[in-house]
Amino acid sequence: VDKTAKAADGGSLAEGLDWPFSTVPPPALLYISPPDGQQTEGFTPQLLIKFASPMDIDSVKENIVISPQPQEPVQWWYDPNDWSMRAFILQPSTSYQVRTLPGMQDIYGNPISSEAAVNFTTPAAWKQARLQMPWEPALLRVSGPQEFYITYRNVNAVDVKLYTITPQEFIDLQSGKLNRSEYKAPDEDLVWENEVNSTGKLDESVLQALTPLKSSGEALDPGFYFLVLDTPDISHPGQTSLDNRLVVVANANLTFKSSTNEGLLWLTEFESGKPIENISLSVYDKDFQLTAEGSTGEDGLLKVELPDPQENYDPR
Repeated sequence: VDKTAKAADGGSLAEGLDWPFSTVPPPALLYISPPDGQQTEGFTPQLLIKFASPMDIDSVKENIVISPQPQEPVQWWYDPNDWSMRAFILQPSTSYQVRTLPGMQDIYGNPISSEAAVNFTTPAAWKQARLQMPWEPALLRVSGPQEFYITYRNVNAVDVKLYTITPQEFIDLQSGKLNRSEYKAPDEDLVWENEVNSTGKLDESVLQALTPLKSSGEALDPGFYFLVLDTPDISHPGQTSLDNRLVVVANANLTFKSSTNEGLLWLTEFESGKPIENISLSVYDKDFQLTAEGSTGEDGLLKVELPDPQENYDPR
């Protein structure tokens, strides 16, 4: 309203009035993603439907038809910020048709009167290969099972190698002084290798057990090892292998208790629990700096003095 507007009695306004506003667009389907055709980008399970205005969610859900029908009930998420619906129900390497039927309504009851449809085929699942084991060093017994597991999908072959490493290399790799992603063990330290040819179908994840052995066919000796997994089907720039783990093969059990400045170590046999005497032991702090060492007595015990920790809860 311009300030020149006059009242009925001839009076004028001190100032004009601007009152901006916008109307909600009529309901319409903007797009469905994935769109028509063969999808070539990396696989994603997301199906997204975007509208031109805020929609009544129930009327939208009951008018979406997906073929083939998902095995589980579809859980839809509605985003009120961009007026989109999404669900994570797509499977890899699958041809779909998604139809939106007439009858969808906006929050004011205005309907969409037309039908829309897209036909698309999802790409294969991402290639994958890894060691199926915790990141922390794996502990294997000399007299027990020494198997571990790998998992892979959509690769032709996986190469798994096991190398011996020295105690100092183990410490440096565990502490980060040596970068595990960049570390490459010498070929002469190779103990065992297994090239696993894929047995999986397209998009099938395979879990396979492997048991490393010495060249003689015997179980691994006690010691420290570096386990690596690789495949030429997956690039890994900046890394010497796709995945790796530190492995310890032990023939004894070590119990360690400590107070502020004392430590008690007890070394026993795995099966019998008998103490093991005359074995050299070393204690390291959280930064893997040597803090104490000595040999066990006939009772398998070693008592050592420890420096006061910088913090009360510092691990050793």
